[in-house]
Amino acid sequence: MCVSKCNNACESFVSRKVCSGTKKGGLGIKDIRKLNLSLLAKWWWKLEQETGIWQDIINAKYIKGKPIPLITHNQNNCPVWADLLKVRSLYLQGRKVKIRNGKNNQFWKPLLSVNQ
Repeated sequence: MCVSKCNNACESFVSRKVCSGTKKGGLGIKDIRKLNLSLLAKWWWKLEQETGIWQDIINAKYIKGKPIPLITHNQNNCPVWADLLKVRSLYLQGRKVKIRNGKNNQFWKPLLSVNQ
């Protein structure tokens, strides 16, 4: 009972202070859930489009050369990676893939794996 009251109070505080406009003393964030989803989707985009040490670590630890739709969740994954996997479908809906020479774009593999 106490926990639910606390959660409701916290949600109310967040709604009033964080989501209120800046003229009303808030931070002006429209919807924190949408902001979180967009930032997590941006991580997927950066993972595919940019190169750097964190991309190398993620690729070595979690992706291991698999196409994004075929990556599975493991109980030993860190919570941040689990959250990224939760928004993967959202990211995949909004992306476009350039085929070019077809070497790195194996768009048929997810379809073949699902049917087998």
